[in-house]
Amino acid sequence: MVGLLGTVDGMVQSFQVIAMSETQPKPSQLAQGILMALITTLVGLILAIPAIIAFNLLKNRLTRLVMETGQTVGNLMARFETMGRKSGMPEMTP
Repeated sequence: MVGLLGTVDGMVQSFQVIAMSETQPKPSQLAQGILMALITTLVGLILAIPAIIAFNLLKNRLTRLVMETGQTVGNLMARFETMGRKSGMPEMTP
């Protein structure tokens, strides 16, 4: 979002130069706004790409932990189920 905000701000500056100029503006006047747009886009990408990678890694790790926890709980419940049957206790039916 930082990159997008800067891009829009830089382009607005460039178009303001065009709008305020009664003659054709010099490229150097337009270049300031374009430079700002490009730099902030670059900064936004530098921030966003590692953040997306970190998010995906953490999401995958959490998903794996949830699946492992579910598997472990299933195994424990299966043990308790068989332990109740081995001890001679009658099975409860709903």
